[in-house]
Amino acid sequence: MKKHLFAIVLFLMMSFFLVACDEELPPIDTELELTQITFIFEDNLMIDYGSEFNVLSNVIAVGDDAVDYSDQVTYTSTATISAAHMLDTTVSGAVTITYTVTVGDVVGQRTRTLTVREDDYVEPAPEWAGFNMTVVNGENDVTITYADTPAMWWNNNSQLVVEDFDGTKETISFTFTGVAGHEYLFKIEQTGGVYKEQPIVADGTEQTISISLSSLSETERASLNLIVFFVKTLDADGTVVIKDWVYGEPIVVEEPEWVGYNFTVVETETDATFTYPATPANWWENNAQLAILDFDGTKNSVDFTFTGVSGHEYVFKIEKQGTGINVEQSIVADGTEQTITIDLSGLSVADRDGLNLIVLFVKTEGAEGSVVVKDWVYGEPIVVENPVWVGYNFTVVETDTDVTLTYPATPANWWENNAQLAVVNFDGTKTAITFTFTGVATHEYVFKIEGPGGINVEQPIVADGTEQTVTVDLSSMTEVQRDSLNLIIVFVKTEGAAGSVVVKDWMYVIPEPMWIGYNFTAVETETDVTLTYPATPANWWENNAQLVLLEFDGTKNSVVFTFTGVATHEYLFKIEGPGGVNKEQAIVADGTEQTVTLDLSLMTDVQRESLNLIVVFVKTEGAAGSVVVKDWMYGEPIIPT
Repeated sequence: MKKHLFAIVLFLMMSFFLVACDEELPPIDTELELTQITFIFEDNLMIDYGSEFNVLSNVIAVGDDAVDYSDQVTYTSTATISAAHMLDTTVSGAVTITYTVTVGDVVGQRTRTLTVREDDYVEPAPEWAGFNMTVVNGENDVTITYADTPAMWWNNNSQLVVEDFDGTKETISFTFTGVAGHEYLFKIEQTGGVYKEQPIVADGTEQTISISLSSLSETERASLNLIVFFVKTLDADGTVVIKDWVYGEPIVVEEPEWVGYNFTVVETETDATFTYPATPANWWENNAQLAILDFDGTKNSVDFTFTGVSGHEYVFKIEKQGTGINVEQSIVADGTEQTITIDLSGLSVADRDGLNLIVLFVKTEGAEGSVVVKDWVYGEPIVVENPVWVGYNFTVVETDTDVTLTYPATPANWWENNAQLAVVNFDGTKTAITFTFTGVATHEYVFKIEGPGGINVEQPIVADGTEQTVTVDLSSMTEVQRDSLNLIIVFVKTEGAAGSVVVKDWMYVIPEPMWIGYNFTAVETETDVTLTYPATPANWWENNAQLVLLEFDGTKNSVVFTFTGVATHEYLFKIEGPGGVNKEQAIVADGTEQTVTLDLSLMTDVQRESLNLIVVFVKTEGAAGSVVVKDWMYGEPIIPT
């Protein structure tokens, strides 16, 4: 008995429309008449010589009566196919298979073309591809030319696909010759977000750089599938030659040892004893330091257990050298064994990943003695509660949706009076944030967001007494810098001003997606985009323009494109999502404004909700020209047939 799954879905959809209408409609006949059978399969497949291939695998036949007829598919072919439907793949060349389903007087048929590769076929080695860089691949190296490196340097890069990375290897090495003084960044990553990177400044000679992968698991290393090369030096022009990458020598990591600066250090297997002379006024110059290898950024606290001199104040500090990223905690010893925890929850995972130094100080001037510190350990996870505003000469009253900041007469050194809000896990992919506030007319406010190492952006605005919005643009920062942002501050700049300002919860600004051309030039206006394309190659699919979709409405089952193209040029409009979900439609332009509709009615709501990319291609080989595409729209509802 046939399963009428599609018919049931259709019935439910149409029932929805009936309920939404006021007038009485006749009952719907859910027994649809069969007039046509459609085949669904992947065509033009390349099959490896000697591999197994079942010609009925993933072949679907569906009737317009919403019945699945896949179990009635038969086929004919000049190729040799076994009774178990296995294709003889020991014969190279093109294979044609014609599939047929016959139900009563209705006959459905579709022909499929496959190609069995030659026995000696070797998959071409991946090659470097440049994005705003020019790439010339050689036999054993690649020459990469770059120009005018922008502030958003990460948008310009070159990439190399990695196949079958050996997860047992813990390092990779690159040998390169670059432009002296230019800073490069070598990165290896996988699609799930696992990556390692290493910067280096070129000296104009052949250099070698290694990336340590030892902090990744073997499974994570085995999943690495992409190498990316960047130039970080702003406005840099030049060329770099990179030899083929190689696995590096296994890294033998020596256990770091404490180093004393005006401290005497004696280490055992489990602790270190630090003896310090009389502490000077500039106490920070006397300390002991311990290098950290591969700090686990998923941990957000560290513990130190120590026994110090009663009454002496000690400072435990952990930092990322050269960046200003650090957290410290002081404690007064009581002469017994004590434990101190450094809370790292205010740092991002990326910042914690880079922590590489522990420093111990004695703050009590004139103090001398010894302190015994056991090996440091990761602490218990710190659960971050919702941060609260803290006022410095401001009075703070919070509700669920906003905060009222009341300020006395603003002094000349206005920056000393402010209100602060800790930021937890800032999303570095976001390039702007917005504040909605109501202040006192003519009072000037400053909204600021900052991170460790002096990273900050601020935006002043004069209030007009109504609800206003101010945006803080973070696009000049790198994603890593934005990841580290951890504090919002509100100031009043108008000297002598007193009053109150109500600030609603801050929000990320989601930028409108933009068309990106791959061998296409894209010029956008408010209502359309002009896509200019050079002579279309035989492998036309490599040249295209793409637009990211945000929050596609899965209840809509069609999209419409209005375009004006070059007469006789064939265009292909495609919409897709993860897991191979896609729909495409080809159309030949006639030189006038035309409309093409993509029918998504055979997708589920969930599949449509996952749609996240539009792609436009030109299929006509040798064609060059421009096509103007207006903003896409949802189409009229389509009833599946």
